[in-house]
Amino acid sequence: MLVSVLAMLFAKDRKVVAVDCDADAPNLAIWLGGVNPEGEPSVPYGAGKWDKTIPVIASARPEIDYKKCNGCGLCAENCRFSAIKMIDRKPKINPFLCEGCGACEVICPKRAIKLKPVQNGEIKVKKLKYGFPLVSGQLFPGETGSGKVVDQIKTEAEKVKVEFQEPALGDVITLEADAVVLSPAILPHDSNTGLAELLDLDLTENGFFREAEVKFRPVDFTREGIYACGLALYPRNISESIAEAQAAAQRVVTLLGRGQLQASPIVAEVNPRWCTGCELCIEACPYGARIKDIMKGIVVVREALCQGCGACAAVCPSGATKLRQFTDKQVFSMIDAGI
Repeated sequence: MLVSVLAMLFAKDRKVVAVDCDADAPNLAIWLGGVNPEGEPSVPYGAGKWDKTIPVIASARPEIDYKKCNGCGLCAENCRFSAIKMIDRKPKINPFLCEGCGACEVICPKRAIKLKPVQNGEIKVKKLKYGFPLVSGQLFPGETGSGKVVDQIKTEAEKVKVEFQEPALGDVITLEADAVVLSPAILPHDSNTGLAELLDLDLTENGFFREAEVKFRPVDFTREGIYACGLALYPRNISESIAEAQAAAQRVVTLLGRGQLQASPIVAEVNPRWCTGCELCIEACPYGARIKDIMKGIVVVREALCQGCGACAAVCPSGATKLRQFTDKQVFSMIDAGI
């Protein structure tokens, strides 16, 4: 009674499956609704018949072909349940003692004994008026193997049932599935915005971190010394995440293994006589490598941060910013050589 009350109580806000594992004397259906007035036992009152009945074949019983039997008696001697007796030099099987172990089939020299599957119970399923299903099992009288019947009951109760609205039919469809694989959306972490502001990193429009270059520098940021991998960048599977983690670790080892760091020889430089202090290059620099000297009124380059991308030179209206080793004369010489 306690189980039935708890099942009805929990069914109000949880998914509940009522399971009656007393295969010898199932009675949970009685507590959940009574006995059907039509006389069918173990059916909830007013619920009609069971929705589904599943036969349980959990044991086997030997059958003897007396045309092949030579009456040697080996089967009776080796039956540990004493289910076989020799009567008039013929083996007789007591079905109430036989456990279907198969020893007699194995020991018979004439192959006169064969095990045949026997239905020793059944499982019944019914969706109750309380909104949850009842799974009950019954071991047939005189049959053995109640434990196997209980295992079948649990297996049936654990089956995944998927209910969904079918728009074409306009009805709710219920399907039995081996497994339900959900694919929820992978969202960026809430802390990405704050971390990006702290480290001066770029985010994509979806909120993930933006790598320096997806093909050639997939784990690097535009700022040197900061690396990323896995779901920090965008959704990917576990093998991709592991590969990127190994790549990021290798980049860190390479960086820390150096005795000292050398700045790139290709950095921007400012001609102080041409610079007007408009600060357009400061806004264009993705590395924060440019600051304004308030005393002189010009922009200066922090060479340790400059990556030589050339964005500042592209936006400078006065031509005061140039890339070192990429003067106009050098560029024109490379163009002439290429032509």
